[in-house]
Amino acid sequence: MKIHCSPAEKKHIYLLFFLVPFLLGTCIDLYVPSLPAIMVYFHTSQHWVQLSIALYMLGYGVGQIFLGIISDKFGRKKILVIAGLIFTLVSFGAVFASNIYILILCRVLQGLAIAGPGVVFRAITTDCFSGLELTKAVTCISISWSLGPILGPVIGGYLQHYLSWQADFYFF
Repeated sequence: MKIHCSPAEKKHIYLLFFLVPFLLGTCIDLYVPSLPAIMVYFHTSQHWVQLSIALYMLGYGVGQIFLGIISDKFGRKKILVIAGLIFTLVSFGAVFASNIYILILCRVLQGLAIAGPGVVFRAITTDCFSGLELTKAVTCISISWSLGPILGPVIGGYLQHYLSWQADFYFF
């Protein structure tokens, strides 16, 4: 369903097209330099810490299926706001995780929540843009998303080195 977006709305959408995919791209890679510190902090094995990544991805994949359908029914903006709020709250919750199991649960919930903005932005792209504008929007999203895995480990490494593994979740 095509909707009309004003030029001012399109400028805001382009800004979000840069920020949200960048966050999507950093959600794993920012966290990777902190894996050894998390293993030590929780006195756990590498298996459990790595499982937090796999289950995050599972949550992200499953979340896209359901949140895409829900956004079609209830509206893109509601899903975007609610999922963003849940992602933020769960990220703060991860900072205060008392054991690896709570951290893993937070990562699953982060994956489910970040799927909302991920799927909504792809839908908004085709809702608001067509032709050459659509090509530009997709290019913007692609560049932004690809910068996340490139810059994520660098940012995460600095956060880990100067602060702690919890800083990753404050960044989120």
